Amino acid sequence: MGNSDGSGSTEWRLCHQNYKRSQIVYMLQVTLVYIIVIASIVNLAVGSQHQSIWIALLGASTGVLLPSPTLKRDDSAKPVLHNNPVVHQA
Repeated sequence: MGNSDGSGSTEWRLCHQNYKRSQIVYMLQVTLVYIIVIASIVNLAVGSQHQSIWIALLGASTGVLLPSPTLKRDDSAKPVLHNNPVVHQA
């Protein structure tokens, strides 16, 4: 794994194939999070001590795995601006 010429290439060789560095890092991170989730669920199921730590790890891992919510913006529906002048009374 890695680049033999030391130039910091973005492609790594793994199992006789070239992969983008970002793909390998992504897969390793997701695998690590799944391991944490499985370990948390197992420890909560067997009733081990320090349940609050396992619950916190499970919640944080779930937050990492779930995509962040976004609102889809419809460009055809433009906001209506009302030009109502403010009337100052003396």
